[in-house]
Amino acid sequence: MGQEMQFLKDSFADKVRRGKIASPLKPSFSMEAWSEAEKITEFDNELYLAGMMFNLQFTAMRCHLEEIKNYDISLSNKDFLKIFCGISNRNLKILNDKVREMNIGEEKILLDVSMFSKKLNNNPMENPLSLEEISTATVDGVFYNILSRLEESESTSNDLYSDAQIARLINSEAYISQLYNTYENYWSSILYEQIKFTVTNGRILLESNPEIMIPYQISNARKTKNQIEDTIMLHDAIEYLLRNKDIVEYDGDIIKVNKYSKLSERKKNLISVMWLSFNDKIIDFLPKDLPGKSFTLTDLINLFIQLGSLGSDLLTLVPNDDEVKEEEFRKFIDFSPILNIKALVSVLVPVLNKDEKIVLEMLEFLTFTGKNTKGAPRQDLWRKPLIRVSDDDFICILEALTHPVGIRCVEGWLMECGVVLKDKGYGYEDYVKKTLKQALDSNKFINSYSFAEKETISVGKSKEEIDLLFMVDNLIVLGEAKCVVVSDSATSYWHCLEIIKKASEQSQRKIEFIKNNLEKVFDFLGWDYDADSNYIFQPVVIMSNYIGVGYSFFDVPVIDTTILNNYFYKNICPLISLDSEDHLVYLKLYNSNKELIDNFSEYINSPPSLESYKLFTSVVEAIPVMSPYENYEPTWQFKRIGIKEYELDTLLEHDFNFPLVITDKFYELERL
Repeated sequence: MGQEMQFLKDSFADKVRRGKIASPLKPSFSMEAWSEAEKITEFDNELYLAGMMFNLQFTAMRCHLEEIKNYDISLSNKDFLKIFCGISNRNLKILNDKVREMNIGEEKILLDVSMFSKKLNNNPMENPLSLEEISTATVDGVFYNILSRLEESESTSNDLYSDAQIARLINSEAYISQLYNTYENYWSSILYEQIKFTVTNGRILLESNPEIMIPYQISNARKTKNQIEDTIMLHDAIEYLLRNKDIVEYDGDIIKVNKYSKLSERKKNLISVMWLSFNDKIIDFLPKDLPGKSFTLTDLINLFIQLGSLGSDLLTLVPNDDEVKEEEFRKFIDFSPILNIKALVSVLVPVLNKDEKIVLEMLEFLTFTGKNTKGAPRQDLWRKPLIRVSDDDFICILEALTHPVGIRCVEGWLMECGVVLKDKGYGYEDYVKKTLKQALDSNKFINSYSFAEKETISVGKSKEEIDLLFMVDNLIVLGEAKCVVVSDSATSYWHCLEIIKKASEQSQRKIEFIKNNLEKVFDFLGWDYDADSNYIFQPVVIMSNYIGVGYSFFDVPVIDTTILNNYFYKNICPLISLDSEDHLVYLKLYNSNKELIDNFSEYINSPPSLESYKLFTSVVEAIPVMSPYENYEPTWQFKRIGIKEYELDTLLEHDFNFPLVITDKFYELERL
C-alpha cells in the first residue's frame, strides 16, 4: 500500500495543496494559471480536469446564492439565523426519533460492525445515508447559511412576496448551501487522493479511493465502538466521579442547578458520553494552558459540558410536530430556542467558580463569528456552536452541543490560541511503555522481556532516537510512536498519512541500524546478547488516533496500543461476545512461548480484530449527485465506502490465519 499516493514536491498537486496555485474553492482562482501550470504526473492531469469541472459547479452555486440574496425579502439576517439554526435542530430531532424507532442493539448476537451498517433515506434524494453522515450534515449543512447571515441587517416591510415564495427561496438557499458544502468536501477529497475523479462517456463519477478510505472508515468505526464500550464499562465509575457535580438545567422558564446524582437517567447518560468524549486519552498528552486567555482548556471543557446539558433540555422544548409546510417557514424559528446571556452567566458563575468576566469571555470564545485564525482550522459550528442574535441572546446548534467530538474541539481551540501541536509527545511515549509493561507482566508464556530505557542509542559516531524498543525473549520490536490529534477532514487525514509515511521510513532505518550493530546495541542497553539466538526483528508504527491501524501503507504495520497490548494480555481474540468475558466465537492466537514469538508478526500485519471490519467494508452503491451547472440534474455519481449488512456465515467461514473456536453456547443462542 501507499505506492500510488503522490507526495512529490513541487508537482502540480503539491502546489495546489500548499496554496501556491489557487484551487477552484478560492476567490483568486484563475483559469489561465490553472491551465498553464506544469503537470508532471498522471494524478496532476486528473486533478487539472477535476478542477475545471468543479470550478463550473462552484461558480454556478455562488451565482445562484447571490441571486437569492438579492431578493428583497421582509426578513432580517437575525431572522435567517434563527431559521437556519432551526432547520439544523429540526433535522436533529427527526434523526433522534428515527434512531429510537430502529432499536439499534436489540439483536441477540451483535457483531462489531452491525451498528455501522444502519442506513436512513429520509432525504430529498432518498439516498441511503449512515447515521454519522446524517449527523454531520445537520451541522455542516447549514455552515454557509449561518456564515453568510452574521452581518447586521434590518428587516424590510416589503410585501411583494407571499409566504410560499419566501419559503421556496429559504429552502433553495438552504439546499444550495448544503450542496456547496458537499462539493467542497468532494473537492478536498479529490485533492488529497481520497476520491477518484473520472469521466466516462461524458458522465462524471466520483469514487472513494479504497486504498485510503477503507482504512479510514474502519478507524472511524473502531473509535465509535470503543467509545460506546467505554460508556457502558465505565458507567458506574463515571456516575461515582460526577455524583456531586453541579449541572445546569433549563425547564423553559428558568436556568437552574441540579446535582448529577439527581438528574434523569437520560441526562446522566448524555453527560457521561460528553465527559468521556472530552476525556480521550490523547487529550491527556496535550497542553492545558491557552495563551492569551483568562481560562484554561479544562475550564472550557467544563463549560461545554454544561452547555451540552442545556442543549439537551432545549431539544425537549422544540415542537413535537416536526412537519413544516411550505408556507410555514417561520415554524423553523420554533426549533431555535433562545438562551438569555445574562440569565445563563448568573447561573454559570458559581457552577464554574469563575468571575462573570471570565465566563463571558469563554462564552464569546465558543461563539461562531466566521473569523478564522492563521494556523488554526477554519471556524466551524462543531467547535463554536453558539450564535449571537442580539446583545442579550444566543441560539445554539444543538447537535454540536449535545454530541461533541471532544478531540476535534480541543484541537481547534488549542490551535486558535496559538498552541503548536506536534506529533511527537513524550507523554504519549511514556503511556505506550507503561501500558505495554502491564500487558507483558500479565503474560504467563513470556520467559523474559527488556525495555530500552534510553531515548538515544549510540554506536560509534552513529546514533538514533528511539521511541519504543523492547525485546520479548528473542523477539525485538522497534516502534515509532506518533501522538496525532484528529483526522476529521481530507487535509488532516492526509497529514496523518504523511506522518505514517515518515514514521515507517524512520522505523525501517532504525531497525536496520539495530540489526547491523546488534551486539553493540545490546551492550549499550545493558542487555544480554546470545550469539546462538535466532533474533526476530519487527518494526511498527504506533498511532494514537486509530488512523491506519491494521494496514501497512508504507511496508510497516500500523498499530495502536489496544492492538499491541491485547496480544500480550490474552492469547485469544474475541470475534463475537455477549460481554467482556463471555466469548461465543474467538481465535486462538498462541498456546506456547514459541507460538507467541512466531505469530506476533502475523498478528500485527493483519490484526484479527479488524478483519470483521475489513470483511464488511467496501465500496457501496453509487448515489446520484446534483449538478448545479446542469440545472441541478443528478448527472454526477458518487460511489462511496461504507459498511455493509453483516453476515455471520461470512465471518465464520473467513480464514483469519489463526484457529477459530466456536463455542456450544453460540449454537444454542443461534437456534433461539
